[in-house]
Amino acid sequence: METNINTKSYPFIKNAVLLCLLLFGIQIITGFVFGLFFGLFEISSDSAIYGISMILVSLLSFGLVIFIGFKKTNKKFNEVFKFKNVSLSVWVSVVIFMFGFVILSSEFDNLINYLLPMPEFLQDVFASMLINEYLIISIIMVGILPSFLEEMFFRGLSAFLSLCKAFFPIHW
Repeated sequence: METNINTKSYPFIKNAVLLCLLLFGIQIITGFVFGLFFGLFEISSDSAIYGISMILVSLLSFGLVIFIGFKKTNKKFNEVFKFKNVSLSVWVSVVIFMFGFVILSSEFDNLINYLLPMPEFLQDVFASMLINEYLIISIIMVGILPSFLEEMFFRGLSAFLSLCKAFFPIHW
């Protein structure tokens, strides 16, 4: 049984890395442009305009990269994005539930913080994670390390090691 590597579908590893670099580049450039804009018009980072524009920048940059990746597949929309038909009543129910859940969880969080305030040393830890000197460490601690720990916790160490063997030909 012969396998042809050309029958694989887009993206290959190289293409996926390029798409990630494109996303990174778009966000760097738009962040620089918006930073200049906010600096010129003296818009603070606490304003609603700043928050909304950062959300829009993220949505547009991710949307552009997803759109480019979709166009490179040369497939139909329904083949790439497997959406099922959902009735309008389900959408309305989900939206109402989401708003209610956000409000209830916010109030529950306020109650927990009132009854059990965060200790000073934890406040210092979270504040130190936002300092630019420790940005790489913060990214590793918040973004990378939890994903590995979650994989090891839910799938087990053996599944994690078998996944590592697939990418790294080292005998564990």
